[in-house]
Amino acid sequence: MANLSSIDTNKNKKLVIRTQIVKDKTNYKLTIDPKAFYLMNNRWNIAADNYVEFGKQGFLIHHLFLNNAQSQLNIASVHNTFHDDLNIAIKILNWKIFPKL
Repeated sequence: MANLSSIDTNKNKKLVIRTQIVKDKTNYKLTIDPKAFYLMNNRWNIAADNYVEFGKQGFLIHHLFLNNAQSQLNIASVHNTFHDDLNIAIKILNWKIFPKL
C-alpha cells in the first residue's frame, strides 16, 4: 500500500490517492483505490478494474478512467498490451475543480 495526500489547514482534500502495488510474476501491478481518490476536495470515480502493470517489457495501462460530474480523464494502452500506444482523452467541463489554473 502507498498513500499520497495533501490536505490544507481547513481539512480540504487537495489530493488523496490510495494505491496498492503487488508483484505479478515478473511484473508489478499498481492499482488505485476507486473509493478514495480526491482532487481539489472533489471525489472522483475510478474504474474498479484499473491498473498499471510494469516491468522489463515496458508498461501497460488498463482502464484508468476517472470522472467527476461531466469531467473525465481516460488513459489506456490501445491494444491492452505492453509497450503499446496510449489512448488519452481529457474532458474538463467544470474548471472550478482547478480554481488556480
